[in-house]
Amino acid sequence: MGEWFGQRIFPGVQLGDASLDAMKTQLCPFLTAAVGEAQECIKATPSQGVCTITSRDATRYGVDEGSIDWLVCPYRTLDHGLLNEVAHRLFDIAVDADALIVAAVTLDEPTTQSRIRAALAAGTPAFVYFRARLGGEISLRPTDGSPEFSFDITMVQLLPGSGDPEIGRYAIVEVQTMEFHGSYGEATSALRSALDLHDASFADQIGENPEWAGRAIQGPSIADTFKRTFYQMIFKFQLGLHTSCAGTVLALPRAVWNSWQPHLGRPELQPDPDNPTLRSLPRPEGVGLTEEAPAWILVFDTDQTVGVSPNPLLIDMVIATDTPTLLHYAFDVAPEAALGGGATERLYADICSKMLNRWPELQRDSAADDRAPAQDDP
Repeated sequence: MGEWFGQRIFPGVQLGDASLDAMKTQLCPFLTAAVGEAQECIKATPSQGVCTITSRDATRYGVDEGSIDWLVCPYRTLDHGLLNEVAHRLFDIAVDADALIVAAVTLDEPTTQSRIRAALAAGTPAFVYFRARLGGEISLRPTDGSPEFSFDITMVQLLPGSGDPEIGRYAIVEVQTMEFHGSYGEATSALRSALDLHDASFADQIGENPEWAGRAIQGPSIADTFKRTFYQMIFKFQLGLHTSCAGTVLALPRAVWNSWQPHLGRPELQPDPDNPTLRSLPRPEGVGLTEEAPAWILVFDTDQTVGVSPNPLLIDMVIATDTPTLLHYAFDVAPEAALGGGATERLYADICSKMLNRWPELQRDSAADDRAPAQDDP
């Protein structure tokens, strides 16, 4: 486990003056910041307080060295910098503009209304966002020919009006966390016991005993997460083309984006010469953007270099794409890579070997070798 109740405990311990109180009171700093008053973590006891799981062997997941964070709580992404980047990309606000972004659950509060009016009067972009427990999820109702979908975050622009502010376009923000095999229960139980026993020396104890935070935690469920997410992602990218919608952003932790590379054929991203963060997925011949405004993938990571908890989120890449391009990489490029280089022949040989181990008298179909294409065939 990397972060517990928003406090960094692995690979390095980064606890501030308020960290112990946050952990003792089971405070969620991200919901607290969104609402403006103390909010407890809403998770069940076995996973309570778990924000990120940190893998020691980052090279296994496409990182040169060190550790890598997997976000396992969607509320961990309630970061102003990330939401401000969404507003910049989808609503065409200035790069250096710091928008006012408030949770919809606070919209009926006079203080929030005054802040919005003041921001708009000063020319500052203003937005409201909905999500579970912060105004509720916005859902697309099902029809006879389409499924019901809920949006992780729905961001709505507010515009100056003749009197009160006007409601502008909305945007869809999807946040992909990672599921892990096993349970966090043994790890969270060990941390709670250590906090009760050691209190003021908790930081030293957890630094000397990092195995407490990793007890019985197994590996990430990468393939299942991709399969569950990809259809929704494509569907919602298309919804973003509606005239009342400013577009769709998929926010991916760097660990998740790295883990997706084999599922997309490991594409080479095209850099923008004027912006080191901006990238685009190369589009195959005959495939272009479905509209002038593309969909966006924001790849982010926790910034552990700041030395304080909670670590802010740092945007690594902003990737422009669209539905046809993603479909091309997932269903054309990746299968070609899977079936190339003699992989199909090895697969058939492996099947035969397993069957012959159980029934040695079976005969392999010699015609199968004749039917197999040459390795350099497309």
